[in-house]
Parts: sequence; structure tokens; C-alpha cells
Amino acid sequence: LCFSTGCLAFLLSSGFLLALAGSFLVGAGYSMCESAGTAVLSDVYKEEAASYINWSQSCFSAGALISPIVCQFANDRFGLGWRTFFSALLVIYVVLALIALKMKFPAPVVVPKEEVAVPKTKLASKGRILCLAFGIMISAGTEIGIAFFIGSHAKFALGTEAHNAMILSLFWITQIPSRILIGMVKKNIRTVLKLSYLFTAISIAIVAFMKTKNTLLLMYGIMGFVYAPLWPIIMGEAGNIDPNNSARITGIMTACCGVGGVISPTIFGVIADFLNIKASLFFVMAWALSGFVAANIYTYLTNKEK
Repeated sequence: LCFSTGCLAFLLSSGFLLALAGSFLVGAGYSMCESAGTAVLSDVYKEEAASYINWSQSCFSAGALISPIVCQFANDRFGLGWRTFFSALLVIYVVLALIALKMKFPAPVVVPKEEVAVPKTKLASKGRILCLAFGIMISAGTEIGIAFFIGSHAKFALGTEAHNAMILSLFWITQIPSRILIGMVKKNIRTVLKLSYLFTAISIAIVAFMKTKNTLLLMYGIMGFVYAPLWPIIMGEAGNIDPNNSARITGIMTACCGVGGVISPTIFGVIADFLNIKASLFFVMAWALSGFVAANIYTYLTNKEK
């Protein structure tokens, strides 16, 4: 409903302030859906949560890729404008809200207060939350860093920016099969998290030396594939830390993801002013490796609690 209200604000806007309010409501609605949806999957499916969150993110990625194509086709073929699209979104999200209100989910298992672990375990849980919060900030920043430097790197390596859109699209497209495959993984999910950070960092380092169109396309495709599991796994793990507070914890993760998305462009912009493109890519590699360190600490703390 928040998202739909934002769409309505856009439709009614005749000035900047109402459009700004609409943008805020759309962003807030999206964030609430992301947090609540992840929390529901974590509460209902417990150990399989990461798998189902991966599936949901695969659908999300597919929608994100397909919708601009559909909108562009509708605009070119039928002359539909932005008001038509916002009207359609308003109706769709109202319908989805009504469906969600009618859905029934199994009640989550509530851990009695007296059975909650001793303070030492609480401290370890807070450490796990901090590791995941830091990791998701790094994950968001890594994706932005890759997108931030794709244009400059392609121009540096190929002497042209003509293939930028194709390279970025391939980075996104390869995330879909990756998340579908990871959705089938039931065990060793924390090992996958660590490997995802590590291979993302390695692929960024390798791509810095690529100088042909085909090798760039190949490496950015591989990069998208190995990067894709990070967000769903982190959110799934976060939801399982405390069954009584999964919505609050996944909300923290969503907020930290947003923080990473806000601060990283500023940092990468400063880096770009002082370093050449190859050195800048190595900085993004180091950025991703810090997530690998956080994932190892998280795994250690998790094993310590058991």
C-alpha cells in the first residue's frame, strides 16, 4: 500500500515536492516489502530460508531485467507514457496487498524467554549480526563499484564505451542462473558465502587485465555469477539468528545495504580522482575481500555458538 501511495503521488504531482514524496514512499514501500518478505521466508522455512530467498531473488532479478524491455516496447509500439506505467503499478500493488492480507502462514516457533541462551551467546549473536551487517554493506558497495568502473574500464581496455550496456547487462543476467542454482543448495551455505566473496574479489582482479571485448564479456559474466549469492545468503542467515526477531534483524540488514549503497559511490568517486582505472579496480577487489574476512568471522562465531 505504501508503494501504491507513492505511485499515486507521482500521478497527482504537478511539482517537485509531491514527486519527491512519491519517490520516498515508493522507496519505503520497496524496502518494507524486501524486509518483511525475507522475514516471512526466514520464519516459515527456517533452515531452508536461504534457498527460498535465493529463488525469490532470482525472480526479482528476472523482473528487473524484463520490465524495462516491456516498458520500452509498450512505449515504442503503443505510445504508452510514464503515467500509464505508474497507474498499472498502483493497481498491481493494491491487488498484491489484498492477496497478502488473505494469505495465511504457519505461526513461527517462539523461543520462551527462559530458554534464551546465556549472555555469552547473546554477545556472540550480536557479533554475528555485526558481521552480516558489515558484509551486506560491502556486498552493496561491491556491486556499485563494479557498475561504477565498468564504463571507464571498458573505455580504457577497448578504447570505446560502445559495449558498456552489454557488459553491465551480462553482469546482471548471469546472476539469475546463479541464484537458481544456489537456491538448490541446502548445506554448507556459509562456505558458499565465503567463496562468493573470494571469487568476486578474484574475478575483479582478473578483469583489470582483460583487453578484448570477448574476454571482458566473459569475465563480467563470471563476476555476476559468483557475486549473486551474497545478498540472499546474508538475508537468510540474518533471519535465522533469532527466530523471535527475524523481521527486526532483516530490517537492519536492508538498512545497512542501503548505507553501503549510499557511501560507496562517494568513496569510489574519491578513489577515481587519485588512482588510475586498474588501481581503482584493485581497490574494489580489496573492498570485496573485507567481506570475505567478515564472512569468516561470522562462520567462526556461528560454530562457537553451536
